[in-house]
Parts: sequence; structure tokens; C-alpha cells
Amino acid sequence: MRKTLKVVAFGGDPADAFLKAAGITDSTITSAVKTLVRGLQADGLWSKMKAIYPMVGGNANAHSYNLKDITKFQITWSGGLTHSSTGVLPNGTNGYGNTGLTPSLSLLQNSTSVSFYSRTNTNTGWDFGSAGGSSYSNIIAGNIRYSDIYFYPTNDTTYNITVYNGSGLGYFIQSRTGASTVSAFKNSSKLVTGTSPSASLSAYPIFLFTFNNMGSPFIYGNKECAFFSIGDGLSDTEASNLYTRIQTFQTSLSRQV
Repeated sequence: MRKTLKVVAFGGDPADAFLKAAGITDSTITSAVKTLVRGLQADGLWSKMKAIYPMVGGNANAHSYNLKDITKFQITWSGGLTHSSTGVLPNGTNGYGNTGLTPSLSLLQNSTSVSFYSRTNTNTGWDFGSAGGSSYSNIIAGNIRYSDIYFYPTNDTTYNITVYNGSGLGYFIQSRTGASTVSAFKNSSKLVTGTSPSASLSAYPIFLFTFNNMGSPFIYGNKECAFFSIGDGLSDTEASNLYTRIQTFQTSLSRQV
């Protein structure tokens, strides 16, 4: 009797797909990316991410790819940007990236997070953002400064988190985990928890290194970014675990701050 073999198809390794698309063969970067993916999966963080930009490879093409899914949300770069082994540095006057990720199409109103790994200690410009209406309504944005942090905490209308910072260097996370609960984190520390009702999501893609004000860049930032992510809301424990994974990733590449 002939036996019928059942063939089960498995999805490819996202790390391998990313490395191939980015043209990365360096063994140190390869190991760091694979370790990062395994760590995020082990911590239950991988499934919460919509877009992950590791900023590795040292060139515009490599830095544009979304590690979570290379077929979605590839960044389109514009203006003056320096791509290097330590990340992407905008010129502060016209350099930015369009992630192509539109909050109203890809995110949840009451569960959203954005993270930015900053390697530059400045007080200038917006580091990411999108607003879907006049007077900055339906806003998700961040301005990381050495004097303080100025976050519009995902899907908000008027409320912002402003907290003394002391340095613009480090890993910053803003998160909404409910209809009224928002938080901000720096590295392993929780900076603040606030209460603000959520609003509908912006219908304009999130920009990196500037703020997408209803389709137009508004006030450019000049901080070098070594990691950027967009996803679902993160609990305190999840934010702490994410920092640990990202700091380990940066340390393995000798670019931690």
C-alpha cells in the first residue's frame, strides 16, 4: 500500500528574510538580529509588534526594512540623512523617513506603543509622529529632549506627557494600554503614568525624524536613531523586557548608550 505523505509548510525565519533583503552578511550583525528575534519571541513581544526597524547594515536600503515583515511598512527616506553602522542620523532640516504605517489602518485605538533608541543628546525637533486633524488632534508623537520628554501618548487630542529627563540619550517608550491609561519609559525606568481618554486614530502615516502634520513634515529632529518600533500597548513588565532585549542588541553591536 502506498503511503501518502502530508507536507506541512512552515513560515520562513523572519531574521533570515530580513538579513537577505537588507543584504547583510556580517556575522556580528547576523548573530545580533537572530538573538533579538528569538528574545522578542520568548518574551511574547514579537506578536505585539507591527514594525521593527533595527537600523543595521549601514546604508539606506538596509535601514528601510521592517524586521517583523519585510513586505510591509518599508521606510521611504527623504532629504538629508547619514546612514552608518550606528544608525540613521537626520540633518535636522529636511531629513526624515515615511514608515508607511497608518495608525487608523494598522493600530488599535486603546493599545499602542512606539519606541525610539536615541544616540544624540539634543533638544531639537520631533523624533516621530502623526496627526490626523486640525489642532494636532488624533495625535501620536514624541519629542525626546535633554531638558525633558514631550510625548503625545498615542491616539490623543490634547493631553501630553512632559517629564524632566536630564539626557536625550537612551531607549524611550511611550505606551497606551487602555481607553485612558498612558505611560512613558526611559531605559529600565518608568517615568510617568497618566490618564487621558483616547481619540480616533490618525489617517496619516507615521513619520520618523519629524511629525506628519496631515501629510506634511513639521519641525525636523536631529537625533541618531539606532532602533525604532511601533506596535500594541506594553505593560510595565513588557516595556522593561523590551528595554533589556534592545540594550543587549545594541551592546552586541558596540553602539549602546
